[in-house]
Amino acid sequence: MRRIFYLILFAGLSWAGLLIPVQKVSPALPLQVSFLANLKTGLLQGQYPFQTKRAYHQKEENGYIVYKLSAEGIKQYKIQSPANGYLTYPKDGSYFLWYPVLGNRVIFYDASGNQLWEKQESRYLQASPNGDVILAAAGDESRVHLLNPSLEKIADVEGLLHIYHRFLIQPKKQTALCAIFLGGTIAYLAEKSEKYFLENRIIKSGTCNAAGALLYTSSQKSNFQSDKIEWCMREKEQEKLPCQDIAIVKEKFPGKIPLEVYQGTFFFMAPSSNIENVVAYFFHEKLMSKIILPIRKSQLENVRVVPISQNMFMVYTEEALYFVHKNGIL
Repeated sequence: MRRIFYLILFAGLSWAGLLIPVQKVSPALPLQVSFLANLKTGLLQGQYPFQTKRAYHQKEENGYIVYKLSAEGIKQYKIQSPANGYLTYPKDGSYFLWYPVLGNRVIFYDASGNQLWEKQESRYLQASPNGDVILAAAGDESRVHLLNPSLEKIADVEGLLHIYHRFLIQPKKQTALCAIFLGGTIAYLAEKSEKYFLENRIIKSGTCNAAGALLYTSSQKSNFQSDKIEWCMREKEQEKLPCQDIAIVKEKFPGKIPLEVYQGTFFFMAPSSNIENVVAYFFHEKLMSKIILPIRKSQLENVRVVPISQNMFMVYTEEALYFVHKNGIL
């Protein structure tokens, strides 16, 4: 019974993870926090755990134990790995890719953990949530590739220091990838890719969504003390992104701040004059509201944000969880 209890808790973590934007590095989310977040967001959205299949894994000495959870129950599989490495897979566990910490190989396993093939590969890999595409990033962060599950190239982009990416899932379309580079390159990779360049800007942090919205903070290359935050709306057949300043925000931004775009609302967090607090901003249709949160300025770069609705976002650190409405903390 204890094992089943912990499996349910892990399911809460996995389910909440579906809502969290894909990022290369993320802090651990405590199980009790994720489970509560799962229940509350599920009730708010009219959803319940186990409506769809979900896989997660547990590292062992010679490989991994993979658990698949669904309405039918829990199934368990063993995946053997030849060395210390990483495992990436779609949310339903329809296949698994393993690659080593050091080395140039990748192994493909089927849904039951059986090895099907092995190839030479030295890039960082990440499967999209629905598994139709895979991100491959160069070790020096200078190039990002969009691949199919057979590791064949669909599209790629080159830039100065890849700092952010996000899978863009759209109904009845192949998953695309948004990639942002510190040097000012922004790309939407798909069968028909789009690439933009922000002149004379160093991008500190950014986010984007499938609807074409982009939110980012940046500095001028000639003046690192001149920060601003801008939002853009990508439209087809445009050579440049039409971007606008959010000029109300005057605070100095650190190297990275939490950003999220959801249903026309731009949500971001910035330092306040008090080191014990930060400010959460809601920007929608040229209207701005801000909420003070009891999160230390030093924790700001490790804060994660999950959209719940147009007017509410879940904000969490390793120590605390907040449901932030545009009118206050719930």
